[in-house]
Order: sequence, then C-alpha cells, then structure tokens
Amino acid sequence: MSYTEDYDEKKFAEDSRTFESVILNLFIIGEAANKIPESIQCKYPDIDWRAIIGMRNIIAHGYFKIKSDIIWKTIQDDLPALLDLVKKIR
Repeated sequence: MSYTEDYDEKKFAEDSRTFESVILNLFIIGEAANKIPESIQCKYPDIDWRAIIGMRNIIAHGYFKIKSDIIWKTIQDDLPALLDLVKKIR
C-alpha cells in the first residue's frame, strides 16, 4: 500500500515499475497464504483465503490478464481490510 500512497488509479496504471512491484508483493502474499495449513485457515474464516490464493494464481499464470483496475481495487479495498484482520490475529 505504501508504494501507491501518493497515486491515483491513472498514475498507478501508467507507472510500470510500481505496478510490477505491487504485483510481485501480491504474488508473495498469495504464495504465503497458500502455505498456511487448512486447519489454520479454517480458524480464520473472515480471511478470504481462496481469493488471496486465486490472485496469486492469476499473477503467476495469467500474465496478460492482469488488469490494473482490479489490482488498484485490491490495493484500495482488499489489502487494508486484510491488514486489519491480520493485526487482530496477531
């Protein structure tokens, strides 16, 4: 989220370096989520594990299907909510 702190959606979509950095970080988050045992995932049903892992799969395998508007929405809406949930768990 800090990478896009001073960005709007247009600037984000046009800045390939920042876009690719964010994509890499979303991939890492998805990869980490995929390593969390199902028994732990079940303890925290408020986290949309499938969506997080699904985003990782799209990034890993859908090279030309990655849309900046979806990534922007993820940064603006989904990541702050996920961060709040993770903070509660910790």
